Amino acid sequence: MWWARSRAIDIYLSRKTLALRDGDQPTQVHSLEAGDWASPLQEALAANPKRRWNVWLGGRMCALHAMEPIEGVRTLEEAEAALAALLSAPETPVDARLAFWPEKGESLWVAAAMPAGLPGRIQAMVGAYGGRLEKLRPWWVAFSTSLEPDVAVCDDESLHYWRSSDAGKVRAAGSVIWSEPPSLSQILRRLRVVGPLPTWRLSLLEDSGSTAFALQPLTEETHATGRT
Repeated sequence: MWWARSRAIDIYLSRKTLALRDGDQPTQVHSLEAGDWASPLQEALAANPKRRWNVWLGGRMCALHAMEPIEGVRTLEEAEAALAALLSAPETPVDARLAFWPEKGESLWVAAAMPAGLPGRIQAMVGAYGGRLEKLRPWWVAFSTSLEPDVAVCDDESLHYWRSSDAGKVRAAGSVIWSEPPSLSQILRRLRVVGPLPTWRLSLLEDSGSTAFALQPLTEETHATGRT
């Protein structure tokens, strides 16, 4: 297969934006119409057949939730099925993925919720053009090991945050998702009531060297605009 020796193409995907980075070539950024991400993604796949792909989900495609442990589940599959049922609404069913398998006595479960069937749909689209899906993850996972224990990260339509205990256990996490640019100052003011929260924003046009895209510190000047 051709993809065996090719480098992976990275795609950032939200309801508003699709950004494609292929190595050191200029990043292609597309604004999506009415949340239609499938058509632009299919065009990108068709233009790059038999390639490897990393798909990084943002915005309303993947939201963080901190949940109380669910009694009686014995396996990861049972836990994720139960979380999906709790987090779904009749009009907006979701799939849930645990960030980690909880240890005994874990006080919170941290899950990412994405539109139901999304992983399988993207996998099928990639396969239709002879490609291979290597990663399908929330975008912030690429940076999580280098970020502070308490942190907020912003993309083009959402803010995701988590706080950790001194022992490194997540004690709070969540996502704030918007349809129009908010006053990030107001959102962060509420989140910072319980303590400092360093904030970063995703930059789709920059390359961090170790990941496809980059993070920039979110300064006070950019809080009011919600720019990413």
